[in-house]
Amino acid sequence: MMENKAQHFSDEDYQKLAATGMPEENLDRYRQLYEAGDASLIDRIRLLVEQEAILDAQFKAIERDLDFIRGLKRHHYEYLEQKNGS
Repeated sequence: MMENKAQHFSDEDYQKLAATGMPEENLDRYRQLYEAGDASLIDRIRLLVEQEAILDAQFKAIERDLDFIRGLKRHHYEYLEQKNGS
């Protein structure tokens, strides 16, 4: 996605942002801002920072959940080994 004189935000760009879970309202706003040109850079950055924070929180929650699952799984394996080793 490169800005050019035409200031066109492609459907592919839209789909990639949509895949991040960005709400449709924000996607449409981003497209409008993008096509408005350089004067909208700060507003576009704000939308991206907002989405980044959402994704970062989701990522941390997933990491926490994975750690729990892995710990529980490890506990079960250790119990099974202890039980079978006796």
